[in-house]
Amino acid sequence: MALVGLKPGVHPFEAAWKYLMLAGMGGLIALAGVILIGGGSPATVAAGAILLLVGFGAKAGLVPLHAWLPDAHAQAPAPVSALLSGAELAGILWVLHDGLHRARVLLHGATWPTDLLIALGLLSLVVGVGAMAGQRNLKRLLAYSSVEHMGVIALGMGFGGIGLLGALLHVITHGLAKSQCFFVSGAIQTRYGTVDGEKIGKLHQAMPWGSGGLLLGLAALAGVPPLGPFFSEWLVAAGGLSDHATVIPAILMLALLALGFIAIAYRAPRLWYQPMPGMRLSPEGALEAVPTALLSVLLLLSGFAVPWMLHWPLPR
Repeated sequence: MALVGLKPGVHPFEAAWKYLMLAGMGGLIALAGVILIGGGSPATVAAGAILLLVGFGAKAGLVPLHAWLPDAHAQAPAPVSALLSGAELAGILWVLHDGLHRARVLLHGATWPTDLLIALGLLSLVVGVGAMAGQRNLKRLLAYSSVEHMGVIALGMGFGGIGLLGALLHVITHGLAKSQCFFVSGAIQTRYGTVDGEKIGKLHQAMPWGSGGLLLGLAALAGVPPLGPFFSEWLVAAGGLSDHATVIPAILMLALLALGFIAIAYRAPRLWYQPMPGMRLSPEGALEAVPTALLSVLLLLSGFAVPWMLHWPLPR
């Protein structure tokens, strides 16, 4: 919370307060859910599973408990936003998955906990994709992209099987792409004094390395092949399509991801072709270029590593 409200001003303080209220209280609710699941009786286990969905869903930014996430990402320093989106949110979802799996075992294979997780994943995709096209602020665009991708991970966990493997890989591939984008957004804010997409232009001239890294990261978030997120998203979808009970959610997921691609394709090009008359910017320094190049290499390698891992021969 302190890192979110690090900058002085009303808006960072408000974002930190929302983060404390929703995500902080979500942690306490999730703790109550963990305690109840250990109670043993079916009623307490069911109540614990619901509390886990509410508590960890709030901390992971799943809709409808995501209200803190866009403000926190927009106001936090870029490294903090990258940490929140690339590591913390997805890590919380894995804890949620383990808790729901234990609840299903204690409830003798009841499917409703994972059905609720799938519903929250789809709802997160709808809201995340729907909000992306209307965002002028680059960091808020990336924040709603995080809502979208947390929905993808939640769906993979709900589908199970190869979808669960896709969710695990998506934690890594999405983390790389989102860290890249947030790092460059911080450099843009330092250079231009804003992350308002309507006030930024000719990015390729002012930041050759940064603009290339941002383009690569946004392409990965949009699911462009052969980058890593494309393969991990396809594995999630394959997990849903492999079971007749989850075919419809998987098809809806693919349709929403296509709309997410359109949303990014609509907003992002303005950063490159929009004119910036009268603005003189200093050349991009090596301290900015080196981390961007390193993350770009890792992101490109993820596109080759995922198919390679899937075809790696298993020991007999």
